[in-house]
Amino acid sequence: MSETKLVFLSHASADKHFVHVLANIIESTTNNFIRVFASSKPEDIPSSEEWLSTVFSKLDEAKGLVVIITPTSLESPFVMFEVGYFWHKHGGKNIYALYHPTAPLPMPLASLQGKCINSAHEIEVFLRSLSTNLECKYQPPAIILLEELVAQAQLLRLPPQPNSLERFEVLLDDPSLWNEEHIDDNQLWICASDSGFRIVPAWNEKHQEYSEPWTKGFPDPHCSRYRVHLMIAGQSVKEVFFISLDGGRYFVPMPEVRLLASGGVEYYWNKHSLEMKLFQIVGNLYSHFVTIQGFASKQGIVIYD
Repeated sequence: MSETKLVFLSHASADKHFVHVLANIIESTTNNFIRVFASSKPEDIPSSEEWLSTVFSKLDEAKGLVVIITPTSLESPFVMFEVGYFWHKHGGKNIYALYHPTAPLPMPLASLQGKCINSAHEIEVFLRSLSTNLECKYQPPAIILLEELVAQAQLLRLPPQPNSLERFEVLLDDPSLWNEEHIDDNQLWICASDSGFRIVPAWNEKHQEYSEPWTKGFPDPHCSRYRVHLMIAGQSVKEVFFISLDGGRYFVPMPEVRLLASGGVEYYWNKHSLEMKLFQIVGNLYSHFVTIQGFASKQGIVIYD
């Protein structure tokens, strides 16, 4: 009973708010004898760790897998890969399917007794079954927590339109989908699941000199601002600015700036912004021992959740 057991929660990143509430409930109902790994939880994959290797490591360590089937996750090849990997390793055992009523369970998951995430009763049945099968003492959750979870389930979105910026953002949630390529001496990143989606830094455009207080303190004092284009089917649907520092050794999003009541300014990043998602794919911090949090702290940039 004293052994902590890991449960892998497989899901689409677009469903992360529901997943985070579910993860907290699972852990609390077992008095933390069950730990939940969810790749969309920032603390589960520190920025210094390689994303894909961490996922494989947790799949190997996990004693159970919970898969969240929604209209969005049905379109995620990686969710199905995670399920298949765990299924093969455990012979189809210790897999639990939770589904949205608009997303029918695909085979072979349809052979499991899946539970509907819009039903507080079915979620409670799942929680009790999970704790029993993993031999953990079960403490029923408070009704208010189940109601919050069901409310989150009802907010789950339908999949974005095929060629849309919204779908681009969903694809950016999974860094492993993006492959670096060099075409005609141009560096770019191409989405493995849909090659029409590309990230293209505008290295060939005339760069703009850039200087702000947070860019100081590097051996090479020159900084430049570059556009990074999000391309769908050859058309730029959005551009964001990245800053190259210290002779290209660092390549980070241009932070937002706001005035403070004291009269000073604050430079900041939003941890969950599109720019920070892009950084996980195209960014550079010179050394593997440097994290984006460490860089921000040293240069006076605030990172908000």
